[in-house]
Amino acid sequence: MTPAEVIERVFSDDPATARRELEALLKAQLHETGGHLAWGRALDGAGFGAQAFREFLLAVRDSPEDPEAMWALAVSYRERGDSRRAIGLLEQIMRIQPENREAISSFVELCVEEGFEQRARDALIAAEGSGAPGDLVLELGAWIRSYRQGEPETRESNILPSAEDVQRFLALFSGREGVHARQWRGAGNKVGYSPVHEPLTPTVVENHLLGNDTVGVYPVRADNTVRFFALDLDITKPALARSRQHSDERERLDRAVGAAAVGLARSLGELGLAPLLEDSGNKGRHLWVFFSRPEPARVVRNLGRLFTAEMGGTLPDGVSIEFFPKQAAVREGKLGNLIKLPLGIHRLSGRRCDLLDEEGKPLAEPYGRLAEVSRVETADLHTAIRTLKSRGLDRPDAEPDPPGMSTEATAPAPAEETAEEFSLEPVDLDEAPEAKHLFSCCPVLAGLRSSVEGEFRLSYEEQLVLRFTMGHLADGARLVNHLLSLAVDVGPEAYLTRRLSGNPMSCPRIRQRVPHLTAGLDCACSFPLSPDRYPTPLLHLVTLPREQSTGGPGGEARMEAEDQARAYAALLKESAGLAERLVALRSRLASTLKDLPDRKLRVGDSVFVLRSDGDGVDEVQHGASGAAGEDA
Repeated sequence: MTPAEVIERVFSDDPATARRELEALLKAQLHETGGHLAWGRALDGAGFGAQAFREFLLAVRDSPEDPEAMWALAVSYRERGDSRRAIGLLEQIMRIQPENREAISSFVELCVEEGFEQRARDALIAAEGSGAPGDLVLELGAWIRSYRQGEPETRESNILPSAEDVQRFLALFSGREGVHARQWRGAGNKVGYSPVHEPLTPTVVENHLLGNDTVGVYPVRADNTVRFFALDLDITKPALARSRQHSDERERLDRAVGAAAVGLARSLGELGLAPLLEDSGNKGRHLWVFFSRPEPARVVRNLGRLFTAEMGGTLPDGVSIEFFPKQAAVREGKLGNLIKLPLGIHRLSGRRCDLLDEEGKPLAEPYGRLAEVSRVETADLHTAIRTLKSRGLDRPDAEPDPPGMSTEATAPAPAEETAEEFSLEPVDLDEAPEAKHLFSCCPVLAGLRSSVEGEFRLSYEEQLVLRFTMGHLADGARLVNHLLSLAVDVGPEAYLTRRLSGNPMSCPRIRQRVPHLTAGLDCACSFPLSPDRYPTPLLHLVTLPREQSTGGPGGEARMEAEDQARAYAALLKESAGLAERLVALRSRLASTLKDLPDRKLRVGDSVFVLRSDGDGVDEVQHGASGAAGEDA
């Protein structure tokens, strides 16, 4: 098996156990030679950054002159914010492979970014003498010379931030702990970000606001909560390409982006989510909404999916929209997507990222606007999500989260679904006989209903219990989807498109899934009318009057059919045994009758006679005494 196949197999069942097994496997091969580069690539692709970094270190340990291993480690160092070690490795690659254009370009960019212009010049000269591509050496040399003086002219703010402004900015825009990102401009006007594994401190913020550095943050914090969300409106790449051929097209696109941002700000305000509007500094706009307390990224991501589904179709041609946070949760060793902070300098355009008023015009006093920012309460966030759900936006065909980002446990294998049209229509649960009966009999299902109707939240495990119990009812898909639609942290991927068939979830498995709920409830139901079945809440339907049962899976009619099928199977088995005994007994009786003078035996009112057919085969015949056919 390849490392990637091993990782996929290991994580096919229980993720927590799988992680321990993977760590044990990696530890066991710590001192082995070879294979670490392949393991590092597989781990990196699966999202295990810390383990991948360790494997890249081991790969270089095993093969200190292997350019591929050194390149993988250099990339990891750069992603971790350790540019100096990355520079050292890239320099070694240039010595071994002077023709490696990617290594040369990355080396020069990192050197200049860290202020080592002379080191970059010296290395280029040495590389050219060793056979580096001449055109690349000329291009990079010219870029080094123009880097400082060639940056676009920046427009500085006339207002300097006070210490209070810095602290307020830090409180509003805090993201992942212990790390931030720094924007850089490379050769060919390439712009990117490097993670800096240091906290976002007042000094970092002040340098950002003064234009010395340009900083971004990773919104999802270590506990998978966020303090804000943001919308990023941009001109699409195809539209930009077209605008280069028409002088007035770029101006039209800029106006379109500005108008779209003002419209989105108005729509957010109508949902009770008053945004902060910003010119992103190059080709778009940002809209920021802040929370009074950290909110689960899973809930906020659900809001973003609903809002962008509604507004995406209203955007003008050539304008795209992105929502941050992009992940409902971030894996260990990963940071998620970043977003650039406002009021800094965009390194490509040289423009300051101004805050804007309601009409989309730059604010003269941006720090005063930050002091007036509205913060959204949890109840208002939940209300906004429920409002969007009520507009029919929450459907299974909605855009899913980016692949590979979910950290939820694997769901049980889905039961077979029977044909039925998908529905998200509201349901009166007290008018649905089977659902009402289950809620009155099963305290766990009643507790789940109370939880979602009162708190508008359902954990992943709680969703599974609802789906794999009530989903088996005749109207199960509609009933389950109604409850799931009330939860602000449930996305359309959880909905049932059809009723489930097969075996519902058992009571012991329910207690295993939601112990936080069952521990405080009287979860000890007995089912005396169904003693031979495994316990499941659906057995309560045996006590539902026949006229109230829909006859669907789990209803009384189905359970009666199951009883009949079991009885029939038992009789078949019993009759097969009786047939074998009957054949054996008939054979012995024939032998006995053959020894009697008249080959006949009268027992009570019955007569048994041994007769031979035309072929001489003996057969025992049985009849009543005196019946036709008995010899006189």
